[in-house]
Amino acid sequence: MSLPDPYPVQPWRAPCSGRIRPPGSKSLTNRALVLGALAEGPVRLQGALFSRDSRLLVDALRQLGFRVEAAAAEGEIRIGGRGGDIPVAEASLQVGNAGTAARFLTALVCLRRGGCYHFDGDEEMYRRPMDGLFRALADLGARFTFHGEPGKFPFTVATDGLKPGPWEVDARASSQMLSALLMVAPFAGGEVSLRCDHVRPAFVEMTQRLMGLFGAI
Repeated sequence: MSLPDPYPVQPWRAPCSGRIRPPGSKSLTNRALVLGALAEGPVRLQGALFSRDSRLLVDALRQLGFRVEAAAAEGEIRIGGRGGDIPVAEASLQVGNAGTAARFLTALVCLRRGGCYHFDGDEEMYRRPMDGLFRALADLGARFTFHGEPGKFPFTVATDGLKPGPWEVDARASSQMLSALLMVAPFAGGEVSLRCDHVRPAFVEMTQRLMGLFGAI
């Protein structure tokens, strides 16, 4: 015996016209913010998403010494790119529960020679996977001190730049770890070959396409 559909939905065929502007993407916005900070000279982002995660990343970039002007009503952010230079040598950065901000900023600050940065976040951030990125950056010269569970937030990192050569990262827990290293690799001072097995490709492809738009690859 067939039963009637308990939730019938009738198609809407009324004529209509107009224009809509969909909201921006958090994933695109946070990648573009980091690539804008790494760019040479001023960058203007249009159609940016103003979410808690993107606001935290904007605040962190300002604490690192970047000039960032945000106009939420227009969906626009202007960034003074520094070509791989991290202006401020010491800072305390709050990332909330934003995985993109946590992973992208950790790799970003490691470009600085003689830097020291303290990272903290929401309690939920303390349980999020970071260890693959920490291990990769430690192999490249960063020194991590953990203030709770090893391999997790919160932590302090002493930085001395990133050396070129073969890089390897275990990004099975989050492709953001690979994206973080991809974005900073052009500023390692030489050729980098990056190995990463078993990673979900969609968001990595997004990172690569954006890097291409910024002229990084």
